Amino acid sequence: MLEDLRKAVSGNSVLEDKLERLLNPESSETMKKYEEELKISREKFKKIQEDREKNDKEWITHLSNNPSEISSPPEGKNNITDHHLWLLRELEKDSPNITRQHYSDWRSLTPKFGKEVALAYKDFCMNYWRSHRPPLKSEQNFDNSIPAALLIALSGLEIEANEISGFPNYLDTNDLNTALRYITWDINGFPSWFERVHRAFPKATEDAIWKELLWELKTCSSEGSLSHILQDLIRHAPWLHELMAGRVLKYLMSRTSPLIIRKEYCVKILIEGGVESGKLAILADKYIALNADNYKEVAWWFALLVDNDANSGISRLKSWLLLLNEEDAQQVAAIFITALLGGTYTQKTVYYAGKFKTAPHLKTLYMLMHKYIKPSDDIQRAGKGVYSPTIRDDAQDARDKLLHYLVEIPSKANYYALKQISEEYKDGSQKLLVQRRAYEMAERYGNLIPWSAEQFKEFHKSKVLPPRTHRQLFELAVQQLNALKGWIENGNDSPWRTWQKAAEENEVRTLIAGYLNQNSKNHYTIAEEPELANDQRMDIRLANPNVQSPVPIELKLLDKNWSGRKLCERLRNQLAGDYLREESAGCGIFLLISLNTEKNWMVEGKKVSIEGLAPALKEYWKDISHGYTGVEEIEVIVINMNKRALVSNT
Repeated sequence: MLEDLRKAVSGNSVLEDKLERLLNPESSETMKKYEEELKISREKFKKIQEDREKNDKEWITHLSNNPSEISSPPEGKNNITDHHLWLLRELEKDSPNITRQHYSDWRSLTPKFGKEVALAYKDFCMNYWRSHRPPLKSEQNFDNSIPAALLIALSGLEIEANEISGFPNYLDTNDLNTALRYITWDINGFPSWFERVHRAFPKATEDAIWKELLWELKTCSSEGSLSHILQDLIRHAPWLHELMAGRVLKYLMSRTSPLIIRKEYCVKILIEGGVESGKLAILADKYIALNADNYKEVAWWFALLVDNDANSGISRLKSWLLLLNEEDAQQVAAIFITALLGGTYTQKTVYYAGKFKTAPHLKTLYMLMHKYIKPSDDIQRAGKGVYSPTIRDDAQDARDKLLHYLVEIPSKANYYALKQISEEYKDGSQKLLVQRRAYEMAERYGNLIPWSAEQFKEFHKSKVLPPRTHRQLFELAVQQLNALKGWIENGNDSPWRTWQKAAEENEVRTLIAGYLNQNSKNHYTIAEEPELANDQRMDIRLANPNVQSPVPIELKLLDKNWSGRKLCERLRNQLAGDYLREESAGCGIFLLISLNTEKNWMVEGKKVSIEGLAPALKEYWKDISHGYTGVEEIEVIVINMNKRALVSNT
């Protein structure tokens, strides 16, 4: 066998050398020594493991017999001991992605330590958060690491918020101020109780947030510096933007130096907070002047100006670009259009008011961007392997969106804008592309699609089909409510005057339920305010014995002074977050009734009338729906009782 090995490695000097060294007696001795050391190490490791298991058993037994050492440690009522630290680490075991739920899950200690130890740990944590005083960035400089004591305090506050009825309404001033110090310390965004504390103590909560936000805006100095609170506001608390927008705007307008770091976050809060276009245009104008020597920053603020004051902004942008050399003009044009519309790889955008989305403005911007972001210079990535996208990639995609905006809504003005672009264009391929888009628009705008034979047959059938799935039951509910809307708002025998006398929500709910019952054709049953497992009550729900989950209808009477922010909150927390939690329930309806109200609502920074309320709330749902993976669809329906009167007067 030895000879066979030598023959096998013959000719390979490296393998021959290794084989001879292995056959050397000295090598054999080395291997034996290594094996002996390995055996000793294994025995030592086994002994350590046995000792550790023994110590763990003794520790568990000791804690089980002395749970008071957890709830009232000998070192002092509010002192962290090794017992608490060990229990904290137990909660981290087998959890690759630690969240606040892990640290507050005191019940998971029960199987190993017993119920009394688990309860003692819970009680200690709930007491500890009141005595602990977490630091604030605005008061001292520290890193973002979270010590064990702070984790215990955070978990105690989380436990109390989840398990004590009435939280946080019973908090006194001292406890409230202490709780607010924990807001910026949560592991992922803000604590789960943050919004509830704000509802109970709005001013104190907003003051606490503003203190930290103002510190960040004043001290952030480099692009790589970590965001302390601003990023969390953007990602995790969009409902707070409307309330903080006024303070942010006032601060930005008072600055005497450019704002380069965090400007995108600040403007997003202003936009989503409903700041008027005129004020945003004034802000953009201010920072264009402050950044006069920084072409890249000027380009970004021009995007905000054009979005909110296209008449002035586009004209000034054209004049400014003419003053720059060709290379600088190309670079800042790319920054401008990407900031305005975003690109494939960069979704950051200031597009909000859309003042530029008229046919003349789109035509001017399209030609202007093609002058500086030339299609002949476009980067072709297909089939080129791995690459890192640049601002030029985003710029060419954003530039092409301008044409999409002209094409997406067929209209006479947009058609003629496309015709004018094609006439002015010198580039043959682009000229043909725009001409083709204009022709396609004319086809869609001028011709009706003929009905098929199947469509004629379906037209003569009943519009009500027996539902067999939750989705079909939802579609039937939407169909019935839209029919009710049409009858109330436009019917010759509309009962709008009678229904307007139902001044309370329960009266309107009864009328709606009665209509749905009368038109059910045995396809569903109606229940008013059925009670759920958590004591919540749906306004109306449609049920069918063949469908596992009913369809909830959440009713709001707009005459009761519901603000846009509150409507968003109810849609988010009540309809999507509560009524549609059941796994098989994915669709719900947000039904808004106006008896005689005439007002505007601010929804996600946009002022809308009653005609625009449903589309605005649908758009809001679209923006947040990614966070509710179990909810398939929410329909928003607004019924205006006063509309029939307006038709009659006309």
